[in-house]
Amino acid sequence: MGIVPRGVWHVLATIALTAAPANQASAQPALKFSEAFSAAWARHPQAQSAQARAEEAEAKQVAAARLMPSPPTLGISYLSDARFADVGRRSVEAEVSIPLWNVNARQAGVGLASLEASLSGSQISLTKLKFAGDFREAVWSYALAQADAEISNGKLEAAKTLAKDVKLRVQAGDLAPVDASLAESVVAAAEAVVAQSQEQELRAALALEVIAGRLNIAALEEPDAPATNVEKHPVYRAALLTRDVARARVSNARATQRTGPTATVTLSRERPDRMSAPEKALRFGLAFPLGAEAESGTRIATAQAELIEADADLARMRTALSLEIALARRALILAAETVRATAIRARFANEVRTQYAKSFQLGESDLPTQSRVEADWYEAQRSADRAKIEASRARSRLNQALGLLP
Repeated sequence: MGIVPRGVWHVLATIALTAAPANQASAQPALKFSEAFSAAWARHPQAQSAQARAEEAEAKQVAAARLMPSPPTLGISYLSDARFADVGRRSVEAEVSIPLWNVNARQAGVGLASLEASLSGSQISLTKLKFAGDFREAVWSYALAQADAEISNGKLEAAKTLAKDVKLRVQAGDLAPVDASLAESVVAAAEAVVAQSQEQELRAALALEVIAGRLNIAALEEPDAPATNVEKHPVYRAALLTRDVARARVSNARATQRTGPTATVTLSRERPDRMSAPEKALRFGLAFPLGAEAESGTRIATAQAELIEADADLARMRTALSLEIALARRALILAAETVRATAIRARFANEVRTQYAKSFQLGESDLPTQSRVEADWYEAQRSADRAKIEASRARSRLNQALGLLP
């Protein structure tokens, strides 16, 4: 079975995911790293529902700032003695009940609603940051898979060229027939590596297509990470808002543990009998609850428990973020050292390869040695190419650890 060309894998990835024409990916214009991320985020469900979430938070703030905790009620009653003494007694009464806020209850509710709105926006930012991490990893995984595929294809072409040369030299009597078999085995091994690299490239392409909706992303490099403070990190700010919301819920639970008073306004019209004139009256009343709600203690205890957890999580998050950032900075330094070391290795491997290629052509070295030198050079080149991409990914991971978007 022959090796599938690399372009076919891109076509298969596009067909499998979008059921679009095979040339759709190539028809898309290449976007910069940040532009591709913005386009990918626009496809995310959280991005599409962000406006609705903002309207929901605004509606909650409006509800918390209303003048009454609940709508007023209207009651109407009618009294008649027509079926009993029938002296003409009649009475009509209309009563309006108006719920009132407890002291500080409305203010506590408004503060809680405002903080919850901020937390909702912060949660969307966290989702966007997490998506940025997935996007970055998918981009760099695909770049690594592409680099491996290119090296594997180059190694296969070199193996085929060497096999042809060996075959001609065997026919000329310069090499033993076993060398032709050895050269063909090297070709077969290279074909197996190409097949594996193509499968890995396909998987990486599928993952990137799902996340980004495209494969052609130009200018993969991200800028160097600036110095930033942990307090400005989106994760820390979300944890801080969570703590503030928990504290506000404690205050709100305490302010609303008793049902607020109720004001009543009653208008009545009464006639004692047929001989009397109707009497009108206007009555005002104020009713106070004599106890707290049964669930108020549970609400306060739950809110206090959430506050304790939020305080502990805030302290833990600060330490975790500091360590994560330090680790990412160290990884970037080590990645740069790896780039330098692998570049030196690739340079010396290329020199050795050039010398042994001449030696093999002159018959001064055998085929096994030549094959080993070729394999060492391709492995050194592969390591150097991967090290450059890994260094770029390390820079990208540092930006992710700092909470920066592409």
